[in-house]
Amino acid sequence: NLAEFLSLDAVKIVEDSIKFCKKRKIPKISSTALLYSGLRVSKKIRLIILKNSNVIEETFGALRGKWKKPTNQIMKEIDKELWGE
Repeated sequence: NLAEFLSLDAVKIVEDSIKFCKKRKIPKISSTALLYSGLRVSKKIRLIILKNSNVIEETFGALRGKWKKPTNQIMKEIDKELWGE
């Protein structure tokens, strides 16, 4: 049973992503739609992805300075792509 493996937050994210894809008539759920829904629904995900000192960059310190775009800029581009805003 899939419900045994998903937390309530994960279910909310997947549900939001499904609704988004149906509304936009997207045939299958993409990782981008899941990420966007995660950012909209989960405060934890928002904190990890959008906080000033990037957790991912801190974890992979060897890559510091090699990021091509800041996370906030990437999220704004995803916003424009998905919502046209």
